Amino acid sequence: MDDNGYSVDPNSRHQLDLCDRDKSFETIIPQRAGTCEVLMKAILALASMHLVHTTRQVKLVDVERHRDACTDCLHPLLREKRVFNGDIFAACIIMRVWEEINGRW
Repeated sequence: MDDNGYSVDPNSRHQLDLCDRDKSFETIIPQRAGTCEVLMKAILALASMHLVHTTRQVKLVDVERHRDACTDCLHPLLREKRVFNGDIFAACIIMRVWEEINGRW
């Protein structure tokens, strides 16, 4: 749960593991998010978008705030090619899912 009281739906991560027998988004990514800021911000952005569409209890302004926090953290990391790792790749995948849910291509 983040500072605003949002939590990640434990069932939503199954959608990201459709082709992954190791279920990385269910098992590994949540653990890594505890020590990786950009990964945590990506998860919060996706969770808030999910809640907007499923419960309407989250305001769109909060969704945009989480998205902006993630992209502000992600963009400098992507510019530094030597920093690229699996956590950043996972954050990019999560944000791509965020875009698909939001309807932006």
